[in-house]
Amino acid sequence: MGIGDWGLGIGDWGLGIGHNLQSPLTNPQSPIPNPQSPIPNPHLVNLIYFIIFIIYNLLNNFCLKFKLFFILMEKIKKLHPTVKSNIRYKLCAKMMQENFILWFSQPNTLKLIKGLLEDCKKNNITLSAPNPFFLNNIKNSLTNSQIAASHFIPPVSPNSISTQSLQVEKKNTMNESQINNGDKKKMTESLTNSLMSSMKLSKIPKFYFPSVGGDIIQQENTAIDSVFKNSNKLTIEPFMTITKDFYNFPPLLNKVLFNKIDIENKGYVTREQFMKYHIQNFRGCSVTEKFFNFIKSPERKYIIRDDFVPILRALLDQNPSLEFLKEHLPYQKKYTNTVIMRIFYTNDSNDDGKLTLHDFKRSDLIEVIRQVCDDDINNVRQYFSYEHFYVIYCTFFELDSTREPDKELFISKESFSRYDGHSLGTKAVDRIFNEIPRKFVSTEKDMMCFEDFLWYILSEEDKTNPTSIKYWFKVVDLDDNGIITPSEMEYFYQEQVQRLESNQNEIIQFNDVLCQLYDMIPPDKEYQWTLQNFLDHPQSASIAFNALLNLNKFIENEQKDPFLMSDIEKRTDYTDWDKFAYREYLIKMNEENGDDDPDEEEPVIEDD
Repeated sequence: MGIGDWGLGIGDWGLGIGHNLQSPLTNPQSPIPNPQSPIPNPHLVNLIYFIIFIIYNLLNNFCLKFKLFFILMEKIKKLHPTVKSNIRYKLCAKMMQENFILWFSQPNTLKLIKGLLEDCKKNNITLSAPNPFFLNNIKNSLTNSQIAASHFIPPVSPNSISTQSLQVEKKNTMNESQINNGDKKKMTESLTNSLMSSMKLSKIPKFYFPSVGGDIIQQENTAIDSVFKNSNKLTIEPFMTITKDFYNFPPLLNKVLFNKIDIENKGYVTREQFMKYHIQNFRGCSVTEKFFNFIKSPERKYIIRDDFVPILRALLDQNPSLEFLKEHLPYQKKYTNTVIMRIFYTNDSNDDGKLTLHDFKRSDLIEVIRQVCDDDINNVRQYFSYEHFYVIYCTFFELDSTREPDKELFISKESFSRYDGHSLGTKAVDRIFNEIPRKFVSTEKDMMCFEDFLWYILSEEDKTNPTSIKYWFKVVDLDDNGIITPSEMEYFYQEQVQRLESNQNEIIQFNDVLCQLYDMIPPDKEYQWTLQNFLDHPQSASIAFNALLNLNKFIENEQKDPFLMSDIEKRTDYTDWDKFAYREYLIKMNEENGDDDPDEEEPVIEDD
């Protein structure tokens, strides 16, 4: 039995190839197989599905795809009434719908729709009647009760729920008589109205309202009036009500806020001055935005380093745990700079000296500043810990080769390589002093200043944070193409092998290391690791970088016994940097006290 015996000759598909059979496009009265006829050969149905998939993969014209799909799908439905339950039919129907949506999203389609809408606004409707192809095929394939307007109205965006309900309403409004009578005017109006409504409802609704309601403004004005009711001027003491109660800022920041408003240093703030500052910086803002605007200068949209200086000065003046630094003024500045550097190390995503509102929202600065204003400075490990500053500065000082009094300290490459008993390989040291991971801010050529060293030590002792992972990724990425390959890893690991041999340690072959790294940090492409791969697996990234670059940490990780870990190592709420700083501070304190074995008296840390 040939294909033509079923009335499915190639010409009957509407492709214009056959000679004997007429297509429904040219002859709507062409015979249609009886739905009650015997079930056709399944190979024939499979052949039609195969042709559909060929069309899907070969044709680039979405409109043509949709038209051919429509013809073929109608023919398949006529083969047998149960064909709709066939999984291939459902798949093809889905493909047809997807292609129509793709066509509907094309720039030319949107341009056409926009032009039609403009014509409607001008009462100059030029839309032609629907193509007879659609009318004839629908008339021959559907019963009168199944005719729906959805065949004439393009589908709306799948992201809009409201437009779906609109589409249902439009289906109910178009009836059979409109289609059968071929009322072009009514169909054109229906299509146009549907398009206009869909375009209106498919717009993204407004979800951010920067203006503040009148009730909130009234409440603010009432509260402000109560503060200034006795006088139009406030000195710094009564201004505490504004800082603490009105803005809910820590009391320690009262003087900072007062000075930002009293820019002429008159010693008082008038109601007019306060209202001007409040409206410009705080009205209609969230708590985070208020804190951000409080720290930065009004003329900028971002925070720079100097913006934190007034807060650090207030902290040094008023926090009892920093009272001792009042007798050591040079170290006040060093401590201040270190805190600010650590803030930008952690939160400056672009490393350009600017904290944007986006950076600020992602940070923990508000919580940390509140905590440090009300607590002992060393109970806050983020940014402000004096013990951490002490460790960083003393370590840098011990490596400094100049040590000239009253001059800025610098360290050379040779001095730098002595850090942690020459644990870092020479290849990695060369990359750092070639300023590959980060440009030096040092004013001396081939020398590292304190800020450069701070960036290094924070990255070296905690390779799990995003900044350090970016730092070491750049070190290993020799060709700077954003991908680390096995050849680049082996370049650094060869030096590790040589050092292991010279120290008579057990050699671990590179292939074994590579297999472990592949399992710990699965790449998106085989043996091509991107920065994101390392960022997604921070703990594994630390192990990987230590295996390639740091001999001491590599051996320590291989020989680590979890049952012999100290109390500090077991703390899950401590970062790798916190653990390092804690150990180093104990060592340096015991060295000053003449104790050569500080580990014997290491105190047990109580949970916070």
